[in-house]
Amino acid sequence: IDRMSGRRIWELISVLTTIPSSVASFSIAMFLLGSLNIYITIGVVVFSIPQFWVSKKFTKLEYDLESKISPRDRLWSWCKYYLTKNRNFIELKILSISSFLSNKLRSIQNEIILARSELQKKESKYRILAELPLIIYEGVISLWLVFQVVSREITVGSFQFYLRTIKRAQNEVVNFMHSINTVYENYIYVKDFFWFMNLKSEDVTANGKIDVPKDIHIELREVWFKYKKGQKWVLKNINLNIKAGEKIAFVGVNGAGKSTLIKIISGFYKPQKGSVLINN
Repeated sequence: IDRMSGRRIWELISVLTTIPSSVASFSIAMFLLGSLNIYITIGVVVFSIPQFWVSKKFTKLEYDLESKISPRDRLWSWCKYYLTKNRNFIELKILSISSFLSNKLRSIQNEIILARSELQKKESKYRILAELPLIIYEGVISLWLVFQVVSREITVGSFQFYLRTIKRAQNEVVNFMHSINTVYENYIYVKDFFWFMNLKSEDVTANGKIDVPKDIHIELREVWFKYKKGQKWVLKNINLNIKAGEKIAFVGVNGAGKSTLIKIISGFYKPQKGSVLINN
């Protein structure tokens, strides 16, 4: 959300300001083309639709892919940060984990590149197929115009004018549909930002302020938690009583559930079983 929101909001505003000019250019091209034959105008629009459909389809697929690989992308960023910051060099040396992190970095990078390249290959195939109807249609119309010249229905100058007008109309249709798709592309990213910004705390009082007591007593009663169905329990039957002002520490091996427990106490996660009580 943080990485995408600012750029996407700006791009959404920018493309919205260009749509009126795209509509005007599109209308002028359609009017000029309609003076030749209204059916040609309709055909240009109809045979441009496959390109718009492909763009919309792969915009959504790209969004889904970015959402899927974002956890791996964050892990890649963490590995890079840990390997390149001077203050981490001593720890890297002592623990001898430079090779492990480097291999992890390379593995994640290859995984992300492979996923994106597979989608790009698939998109390229679809785009070629989507452009074929319009290319074939343009060829048919060009042959028809040649026949019109041979039969002296139109002049050579008119032939060149109509051919340029058809090409311009095609470009304007494609550009207009591209603008619409760009609005859609930025919208699906921006809506995540607004969803996040509109989240409401369950503990906010009527006046909109969070009521935080000075002395907080925390109690966990038979708390169970796991991240996904089918996975093992991260926390099992946790009972804990922290009195107001008391200082405690959670100690355990990696993956024992220390961070998860803190996030449950903080309210970021909700346990599948049990209760978390703040001041009863």
